[in-house]
Amino acid sequence: MKNKMKKVNFEICESGKENVGVFIEQDNSIKVLLPIGYRVVSEDIQSEELKKEIRTFLKLLCKSADIEYKGEKQKEEFDIISAINVIEDFLEYGLYKQVQRECKLNSKGRINWKRTINTPQLYIDGKMIYQNIYKETINYFAQKEIQDIQKYCLNQISDTIGFLFDFSYNLKPNMEFNETEMIDIINKELKSINEDIKTKMLKDLLDFIANTNFDKIGKNKVYIKYKLFEHIWQELVDVFGIKGKEEYYPKAGYYSLETDEEVNITVNSQIPDTIIKNYKNYEEYVFVLDAKYYRIKTFPNEYDIFKQIRYGQYAQNKVQKENPNLKVINAFILPNNLGQKIVEIQEFYARLEENKNEKIYVVYVDTKGLIHNTKEVMGKVIEELVKLNK
Repeated sequence: MKNKMKKVNFEICESGKENVGVFIEQDNSIKVLLPIGYRVVSEDIQSEELKKEIRTFLKLLCKSADIEYKGEKQKEEFDIISAINVIEDFLEYGLYKQVQRECKLNSKGRINWKRTINTPQLYIDGKMIYQNIYKETINYFAQKEIQDIQKYCLNQISDTIGFLFDFSYNLKPNMEFNETEMIDIINKELKSINEDIKTKMLKDLLDFIANTNFDKIGKNKVYIKYKLFEHIWQELVDVFGIKGKEEYYPKAGYYSLETDEEVNITVNSQIPDTIIKNYKNYEEYVFVLDAKYYRIKTFPNEYDIFKQIRYGQYAQNKVQKENPNLKVINAFILPNNLGQKIVEIQEFYARLEENKNEKIYVVYVDTKGLIHNTKEVMGKVIEELVKLNK
C-alpha cells in the first residue's frame, strides 16, 4: 500500500474566480488550491500536521452542497465524499453486523422480567415461585455478503486516499460481486432494517459504489474542486446566524395604480447574508453582516453599500419595535491573511454620503482561522464590533 505523501504543492487562488480544491495524483503527490487569504503552511511542517491541514480543508469542501466533480454528469472515478464517510463509519462501528435477540424459557442470559411476569407461575402459601423464567440473549451475526462488500470498498479507499487519513485496511475478501450486484445486495438489506446507524453505513457504502469507477481507481488523479467558494465563505460567517432572517429584509413588489393593492407578479427576494441576535452577553445588539469573498484590498461597491444600509435601517426599525434599546451593528466581512491576529477592523467605514449616522464597518478575518476555528473567529468579530459601539 502507498502510504506516504511524496510532495505537496500549495497555490492561492488570489482572484476568487478559480476553483479551490484538493487534487491527489497517482504517485500520492498532492496539489492544494486554497481560497483568498489562506496562510500556507511552512515547508518544514511535520507530515501529520500537514495531513491534518489538508483533511480539514477537504472536509470543508465535502460539506458544501454544490461541489463540482470531474466529468460533471459522468460517473466519477472516485467518490471522495462517500469514501470519507465509509472510513468514519468503519472506525466508529467496525464491520457491519446484524443483531438477533432471542428470549427463551429457562435459558442462559439476562432475565426478561416483562415476559416472565406475564407468564403463569407457581403459588405456594400465597407467594409466587418463579419456575418459568424467560431469559434474553443477544447474538451478533455477520451479514457475510455486506461485510465482504464493505471490506472490498475499504481496501479500495485505503489504497487511494488512506495515506492522507492515516488509514490502512488490508483484509481482502474473496468476493466475485460486480457493482450492480453489490448495489442490489445493499438495497435488499436496507429494506430489512430500521436502525439509523446501520442505515447510514449502508447508504454511505451505496453512494461510494454508485459514484465510483472501480476500473479506473489508481490510474488517474482523484480530486474534489469547488468554484464558488463565496458560498462556503457565507456559510462560515453565518455560523451564529438566526433562522428566519428573511423577516429582517424589506419586502418589495408591484402594486396597482388604481387600487394600490399588490399585483401577482413574482419578485425574486433577497435576504441579508447573516443576522445575529441574542448572542451570549451581547443581547442588546443585532448584527447585520454581509460576507464578501473579494480579493484583498478590493471592497464592496456603491450598490453593496446602498443595499447594506437599507438592510440596517429596516432591521433597526424592526428591532426597536421589539425593544427600543436594541442597537444594530452593520458590517462587511472580507478574507485576508492576518496570521495570529485573526480579526482586523479597518480604520475606515462605508456609508452614504448624506447620512453620517449609518456606518458599515469593514472587517477582515483570517481565512485559515475562520476555516479551522469558525466559532472562535466569528465570536472575536462580534466582540471587536461591540467594543467600537460602547
